Amino acid sequence: IDGDIQGPCQHFLFNLPEEQTVCSLYDFLHGGSTLREVPVYVPPKPGKNSEAQESGTNGDSDGLPEPWYLYLVPSETITPSSRVRVAASYDVGRLRQGLNDFAERLALDVLVVDTPAGLGAATMTILALCDQLLAVLTLDRREVHGSSITVGVARELEVPKTKMVINKAPRGYDPETIGRQVAVSCGCEVVAILPYADEIASLESGGLFTQRYPDHPATWSMHKLLHSILATA
Repeated sequence: IDGDIQGPCQHFLFNLPEEQTVCSLYDFLHGGSTLREVPVYVPPKPGKNSEAQESGTNGDSDGLPEPWYLYLVPSETITPSSRVRVAASYDVGRLRQGLNDFAERLALDVLVVDTPAGLGAATMTILALCDQLLAVLTLDRREVHGSSITVGVARELEVPKTKMVINKAPRGYDPETIGRQVAVSCGCEVVAILPYADEIASLESGGLFTQRYPDHPATWSMHKLLHSILATA
């Protein structure tokens, strides 16, 4: 679920045309639809492991049971002025119930809500509702400090599980060293380190990296992250 109403962007990654986002999280929060009407099925592209996917075996793809499904709930494609006006004007109770009903109806293994960085109203609301926080940060000192604050707030809100992912790790860094240092600084387990990749930057948010580059080291790191999430869901 794209939880950033002020800056929706996840539909770009899935190349969803605007006419397919007529039902959105924004619509649901303001009574225009039920959350059940919002999901969009996004089929995986056939790639190197397409034979394994078609036969129902795992092969070397990602270790997920086949077939598997991904549902995207876009945030909204409304004008910036409207976003500012309605950003914080929704019923939290409606959101909680909607998320629960949505997950039960589709029998989801995991429900991910992508929220803006920082501790704005949208992020705080989701923190109060979630079972697990997965904070994504780079090695920039400001982000490490900000993430440590977010982890602390999550603990105050009694979020059951908190984990961290280091993104865009520069070449030449020792993964074990930087993982240990960030874990100590933030007081939280680092479950994955995603290396910086020129290929990711070149996509310009125009598609899913793991589909374009299924055998890239960054894709392997993302698979490790996925298994970590599913193992504790």
